[in-house]
Amino acid sequence: MIRQYPHTAFFTIPATVVQDANGNWTEISGTSSTIEQICRLETRTGRNDAYITGEDGVKVEMTAVIYMPVNAPKIAVGTWVVVKDKYGAILRSTVKQYSKGQLNTRIWV
Repeated sequence: MIRQYPHTAFFTIPATVVQDANGNWTEISGTSSTIEQICRLETRTGRNDAYITGEDGVKVEMTAVIYMPVNAPKIAVGTWVVVKDKYGAILRSTVKQYSKGQLNTRIWV
């Protein structure tokens, strides 16, 4: 049987930080947290799909797309992600782009 989401993504959400009047950065919400989400990782296949347009309009090189269920949480650009299969980690990267569609959620890394 084919599983739609055979992998698991672990997103590391950093603690909230603020800058005080002296320019010092301080954590205000404790430590970072991890979101675990079922997914399917598909690596890029050729030269034509190597780049996406980032949030600021600049071309960004991507290595794979992570597909998740449509109800998956929103993940911010720049978030650290590790994708694992039953044998261990198969990808370590940062989120380059996020998109929620009608049938799934996609994250480019």
